[in-house]
Amino acid sequence: MADRHQTVTIEKQWLQRVAVVVPLLSAFLYLSFIMLFGPCTMSLPGFKVTGDLDFRFTTYGGEPLLSGHFDFGHPRPDSMDFGKTMIDRMDYCPSEKEYNTGCIEEEHNQRIRVTYETTTLAECYHIVREGLRCPSQEVKDCFDMSGAHWYGGYESFSQPWPLEKAQLATSVYMSADVGIHGHSVGGVLERLFFSSKGVGIFVSQDSPLYVSLNPLGDHRLCLSAKYDDGRYRSVAGAPPTLNYTICHATNARTIFEYMSERFIPRPQEIPDTKLFTHPKWSTWAMFNKDITQQKVLDFAANITKFKLPAAQLEIDDMWSAKYGDLDFDLEKFPDPTGMVKQLNKMGFRVTLWTHPFMSLDSKAFLEAAENHYAVGTRGSQNPALVRWWNGKMAALLDVTNPAAVLWYLERLEALKNKYNISSFKFDAGEAMFVPETPETYSFMQNPGVYSKGWAELAHQSDPNRRRQEVRVAWNTQSLPIFTRVFDRWTAWESEEGGLQTVIPITLTLGLLGYPFVLPDMIGGNAYGDASFSQGAFPDKELFVRWLQACALLPALQFSVSPWIYDNEVIAITQKYVKLHESYAPTIINLAREAITTGRPIIRPLWWIDPQDEVALTISSQFLLGDDVMVAPVMVKGARRRDVYVTLGKWKDLLRDQVITGPTWLREYEVHLDELPVFERIV
Repeated sequence: MADRHQTVTIEKQWLQRVAVVVPLLSAFLYLSFIMLFGPCTMSLPGFKVTGDLDFRFTTYGGEPLLSGHFDFGHPRPDSMDFGKTMIDRMDYCPSEKEYNTGCIEEEHNQRIRVTYETTTLAECYHIVREGLRCPSQEVKDCFDMSGAHWYGGYESFSQPWPLEKAQLATSVYMSADVGIHGHSVGGVLERLFFSSKGVGIFVSQDSPLYVSLNPLGDHRLCLSAKYDDGRYRSVAGAPPTLNYTICHATNARTIFEYMSERFIPRPQEIPDTKLFTHPKWSTWAMFNKDITQQKVLDFAANITKFKLPAAQLEIDDMWSAKYGDLDFDLEKFPDPTGMVKQLNKMGFRVTLWTHPFMSLDSKAFLEAAENHYAVGTRGSQNPALVRWWNGKMAALLDVTNPAAVLWYLERLEALKNKYNISSFKFDAGEAMFVPETPETYSFMQNPGVYSKGWAELAHQSDPNRRRQEVRVAWNTQSLPIFTRVFDRWTAWESEEGGLQTVIPITLTLGLLGYPFVLPDMIGGNAYGDASFSQGAFPDKELFVRWLQACALLPALQFSVSPWIYDNEVIAITQKYVKLHESYAPTIINLAREAITTGRPIIRPLWWIDPQDEVALTISSQFLLGDDVMVAPVMVKGARRRDVYVTLGKWKDLLRDQVITGPTWLREYEVHLDELPVFERIV
């Protein structure tokens, strides 16, 4: 093996000298040279660069790791003459003399600085590409995702797994409501991507990041940085910087654990253990906005009538008269104090739905406008008016303003004290709801700052018992609260945001550092008809298969109720609620483990054997920790499925037999009331 600290000198008549360190670092510097000077071809140990600016990383043994194209902001040179004209504008950062660092610069265009480092687990290159022209300048690097499987990134509507199956047009890398913008990034995202070949990419939070992913079916992941004077504003007119780190380790699990340790905060605690043990009940899919005090009480009575756990009951949309006014609508809820007292007596904790919006006709809007508690528009003293899914224009709470956050929290606390409310469901919080040219109390360098502020506010509302939930996350892995999967549609197919997305989303959130995943409501949201008279609720089979898919996930959430079907569905529901309760101690132990290790509770099948090419692509099975494997039926009408048993000896709990993996169980029979579960024999 070549000495990693060998110094390589590239000699050309116009190149005086450049200090480089290992073959891969040499490649980066020579790549920069190519981009500045025009076409030529050079091969180095571990790297090859051609005149069209294509590159390839390889291991020392020659195995391909990552390839792509570096964009230097110029047309590709058609002749050596074009390249030579660039020479006169170029210099080699003479002040850069750090060990293991190389730098190259084209005057008035870009500067590239590369720093190499190595540890026992990985070797990394930290790349800083600085624009030198103007704020609107774009600096862009693209990577070919071919030849590997990719993970991480973001939540999405259809959540393809692995990530290379996804498509994302070039856009600001920020969270959005995928119910409104179906093909955008969802409410949970991080600037972390990694591959089955052990390559990890992490982009610094201070880069004004745009991302595209396979937009034309070209298998390219492109990262670019630019200021647009809207979502990203330059400070003092500075040009953009694309600041990222590429690391390489042995496989997907090794690079995940390395990148997680280095770039992802750990949870500080875990949520309330009752949320891992007993189901949460929501009024949303069952009643939508047509909710009243009597319907809530009847809902709770049916839960206990059918011998299902009385745990946490969440009153969703339209419990208040005006959006933003945090008090009950007394026409719909004539005695909220008595209602909550009765629910408590039945064994329920009561939580309420809340959000950062304030209707123009609400008291909250007037108070927020007077005290500058709402996000503004640049150049105006008035609150910005934003549109959200409830249609009307509204003001948006400024979560960067400590006084506004305190005002909101005090109102939540008053609500808790007045009615004995236990906690809250924090909806929305995506960066897309912030105006394109916002005026906020504190400067938001990154659109994700809004989502982070909303999640932190949610945590502050119930910091000790931790019974709340959020649906947005960005750099908030340390918060010990549940992150809810965005609303799922009542459908089977992933393209329709249905059941088949539940496992891939849960896996993705776990790999992004959010182990406390609250799957959306069993059966989906039943959108289309609040009364269910036209069959908007899931059919019996979809409800049962959805329940089974969620049974061994970190938490259960019901809204559509099993008693609207038949006695068989009620019995199946009771069965899987008890199954979840039986695994709750395991789930809670894994949650506590996440505090120290950062490992997800729900793990992909490749976790045990990251070299297994089949396991790397399985999207309909998962591991609970290392010792439980689950293979729910996810296809309409299916009573058989192929089950992939990964490395090790496993006991099939349905058939009471031992299976040695890796192997396929073809046409494995699964009746409607059955869930294939396998426990590893150690």
